[in-house]
Parts: sequence; C-alpha cells; structure tokens
Amino acid sequence: MKQKSQEMEPPRPSMNASLKDEHPQQEVSVTQLSLLDLFIWITFAAAVCAANQAVRRHFGEFGLIPPVRFTAELIAFPAGLTALMLAVKGQLRHRRQVLSPGMWLLCLEAVSAFFFISTSLIIVTLGNLARGGDLPEPTPFLVGIYILRDLITLLGIAAIAVLLPVRAPWRMIALVPFLYYLPMPFFTLGVAIPSDALIGISMRIMGSRHYILGGGILLLIGLAIWDNATTRNRRDWLHWLGIAIVLQYYVYLLASHLQWV
Repeated sequence: MKQKSQEMEPPRPSMNASLKDEHPQQEVSVTQLSLLDLFIWITFAAAVCAANQAVRRHFGEFGLIPPVRFTAELIAFPAGLTALMLAVKGQLRHRRQVLSPGMWLLCLEAVSAFFFISTSLIIVTLGNLARGGDLPEPTPFLVGIYILRDLITLLGIAAIAVLLPVRAPWRMIALVPFLYYLPMPFFTLGVAIPSDALIGISMRIMGSRHYILGGGILLLIGLAIWDNATTRNRRDWLHWLGIAIVLQYYVYLLASHLQWV
C-alpha cells in the first residue's frame, strides 16, 4: 500500500526548476532590424553629433567635448532613442509585451539623450539671442525652461521604470539615472532665488554621484548574472548589447566624476 501511494505521488520540481522565472507574458525579442530602424538610428546619431557641434561652434574651445565623452555618448544616446521607439511600437502592437532587460536599459538611456540634446538646444538658442553670444542672466522664464527640462527628465525615467514592462528586479536600475539627475532642478532653483540651502543640498548630492554610479555598475553586473541564471528565456543579442552599452556609459561617467578622464 505504501509503495502504491508513492507511485501516485506527483513528481516534485527540482531546486533548479524552482529558481527559474516563469513569465505569463512573452518577452520582446528583436533579432533583426529593418532598414527603417537603421535609418532612425542614423538620424538620432546625426542629432547627437549636431548638438555637439553646435555647442562647440558657439563656445569655441570652451565648448569642446572630450573625445572619450563624445564617443560614450554617441554609442549610448542614439541606441537608447532607437530602442525606445522600438519599445513603444512593440507596446502599441502587442500590448504589454515584456521587454528584454537590455532593451529596457537602452530605453532609460533615451532620457539621458533628451537631457543632452535639449540642453544643447537651450544653450545655443539663448546664446544666439543674447548680445555678444554670452548666455543671458537667469530670469524666471529661463529658470522655468531649465526646471521644465529637469522635470521632464525625471518624469521620463519614472515613466519608463513604471510603464515599460520588464522583470521586476531590473527596475531598481532606474534609481541610478533618477538620483543622478535629481539635484538639477533644486540647483537651478537655488541659483535663481538665490538659496544657499538648496544649492548646498544639490551640491552634496552631486558630490556623491560617484557612489551612485559605482553602486549602479555593481547592481547592473549583479542583475545580469542573476538574470542569466534564473530565466528560461534565451536572451537575444540586443539584450547583451544593451547591457554593454549602458555599462560602458556608466563606467565613463564614473571615471569622469573621479577625474580619471
């Protein structure tokens, strides 16, 4: 009787199987890019180059962006903007398809691209409108423009973290760019009021950016290892490319804040 009950007992899942993450939704897998996608990427790359060139032309040698920084941004920003367009297109077509973590990370870089391009446009536009090409004194209107840029950046990061579906632990990475850009509106407001308290708080957060970036790099590497060990879905090349692009950009930012480059 005991032997018969053991035969009727359902098999127990192995420990390795319990570690695997089961997704009720299918993940987006982009293994091929169309000519239109490549054209969009080239367009975004041209926009980044144009923004860089406009700042350099306006400020001369003072606006010269170091080659290391320009290379890191040229790799990250067009890829991020293209990935965001692909992700939005996929969400509209398939409704809440789960993104591969690498593609989701690239979408976060699209927000940094917006910050870079919008800042370049603001600086060049204001410089051309001002006499002698110098930036005008801060007015409520100008302060409002910069704060609007900062708020759009922070809200964009939050929107991508919440609205674009990805495995839940990966959403922690969104804290890295959010904390990185968080002091910007407070610093702008502190300069405009002026307020030594706001400026002091902002500068303290900016001074700890290397800790934010260092923690983000370790978190990114740890999540990549964990994800590879626990997912049943075979990651495509875009996932690993996204991780590599975001990792190189974080490494550059960390090196720049530590004044290594």
